[in-house]
Order: sequence, then C-alpha cells, then structure tokens
Amino acid sequence: MKGLGYGTIEFLRLIWYPAIRSFEHLYPEWEVRDFNNGYRYLDLAYMPEGAKGGIEIQGYGPHARDLDVRRFKDLCWRHSLLALDGWTFSPIAYLSVKEEPKQCQHLSFLLSASLFPLMYPQV
Repeated sequence: MKGLGYGTIEFLRLIWYPAIRSFEHLYPEWEVRDFNNGYRYLDLAYMPEGAKGGIEIQGYGPHARDLDVRRFKDLCWRHSLLALDGWTFSPIAYLSVKEEPKQCQHLSFLLSASLFPLMYPQV
C-alpha cells in the first residue's frame, strides 16, 4: 500500500475488502492515456477480464471546496474523455467512506458485479 493516499487505504480497508473479499483485478494508482493523449491517474482501476472500472476517492477539500475553475474544467474533461474510452467510474466521497460504509460496500459490490458478471450471475 506504499504510495497510496489515506482515503484510498481507508476505502480498501473499510469498503472494498469487506464487500468483495479480494484485491484481484484491482490496481492502485493506474496510469491511463486519454483521448487528448494526456496521462491520467486513477486512484484504483478495477479491470476483470478486460473491463475498465475506475474508483476515485474524493476528499471534500481538493474536489469541491478548493476547486478553481481551471481544475473543475479539467476534471470534467478527464471524466468525459476516459468514459469515451470505455471506463466506468465510481466516484466516492471520502466522507461517505467514513460515515456510510454499508452504502459504499453495496455500491462497490454493484460495480464489481456490473464489470465482472460471470462472478455474480444472480445480480
């Protein structure tokens, strides 16, 4: 877990592992190229059998309170360009990780099931 942010570590500890019980197909700090030929980094990439799921743990400060117009536009472009490249995103507020862990676990389970349906045929 070296190099991971505190929010990502807490998400893995409190949300992902209790819900999914495996770190298989999950890659931290995943580098991708977007359609503008730029490099983007995902907090976590979940990529079972060629699927592309991105999980972003978003703190209130850097993703809301302290956001300037240029950064806001970049985040919108980032999300749009990666979605066009086939990425499914699940942005999760760090506050939800701490205050609503069961809902976050359910959301993580649904993301996993939608990207890896062979593992969860009943969903």
